[in-house]
Amino acid sequence: MNRRLFLSSATSLFFLAFSSCSFLEPQGDIRYRITLEVDTPSGIKTASSVWEARLHEALAAFEHGKYQWDYSGEAIVLDLPEGTLFGLLRSENEVQLPVAIMRDQIIATKASDWRKSWIKLAPRWKNEKLAFELPRSNYPMLVRFRDIKEPKSVEQVDPDDLAASFGPGIGLRRITVEVTDSPVTTGIEKILNWLPSIHGNLLPKIDNSAKTSPFGLQGVDFSTEIFNEY
Repeated sequence: MNRRLFLSSATSLFFLAFSSCSFLEPQGDIRYRITLEVDTPSGIKTASSVWEARLHEALAAFEHGKYQWDYSGEAIVLDLPEGTLFGLLRSENEVQLPVAIMRDQIIATKASDWRKSWIKLAPRWKNEKLAFELPRSNYPMLVRFRDIKEPKSVEQVDPDDLAASFGPGIGLRRITVEVTDSPVTTGIEKILNWLPSIHGNLLPKIDNSAKTSPFGLQGVDFSTEIFNEY
């Protein structure tokens, strides 16, 4: 065998073996239902979405250390008399809100290492169906569209003043979380039929002079599931 070819093959096998050894193995997953409760003149209206957060432990250290995490889900969609309210997979400060919600729940217990605690607590929480009211600091970003067919018409909604966006008598009562075995929610493309066409990229800019999309939103802030398929 040609020596250069042999060395190239050996090198490829080495990196393949290393990649296999350092592959992120799942260490804990938590699936939960997040529910919006809104007061309206005709009574309480609710809508929910099932999100999943996963923590992985790697055999090799990466940029952010030995642990990596990811998530799945779709935005909460609540139809109100004056439009549709969306609770996104991100907040003002957290782009991975489904992970942050459970991370902060663990930190609130004063765990010394929330990543190791996550791995330990995930099976217990799934068995006990952990449930709690979401603190204000973990609220998802809320948005609406002036025209649901036009992504550029997106507007941010103040969770403390839903009436400003949806009319008198509309107010957020609370947001709850409950661990569940139900599958991750899908189907938002039936409501936002333009969403698959952006392929996870930033939402369209409001005008040509804008450097970013509205509020820096991305397609994955509305759904991770669509972009597994497109």
